[in-house]
Amino acid sequence: MNNGRFWLEMQGEMKLGYLLGYIDGVHATSVTLAAGCPDVKRLRLLPHTLSSVEIAEALDEFYNDPLNRQIGIVFAITATARKAEGATSAEMDQMISEFRKAASATKTAK
Repeated sequence: MNNGRFWLEMQGEMKLGYLLGYIDGVHATSVTLAAGCPDVKRLRLLPHTLSSVEIAEALDEFYNDPLNRQIGIVFAITATARKAEGATSAEMDQMISEFRKAASATKTAK
């Protein structure tokens, strides 16, 4: 886990990015707990087989589809994890469709 030494080495924009990531993580955890998910491991929140750079590249590819741009980053990472694990096209289409519907209902920020 990162600590104060790491924090003090970061520059301003990196600190903001870290905080935004933390806030998204708290939000994702809250949504998961509110949904009553008994097994958080099933959610596949991170694509463990990909590096950080590969995750970023996959997110760029995911968001190149304008219909996906309203989907929260946390959920896009979840979709990336499922794809990396070998989810079928039908499974991916279903998941992304559900994410789009949820995003439309909540009208996420830009």
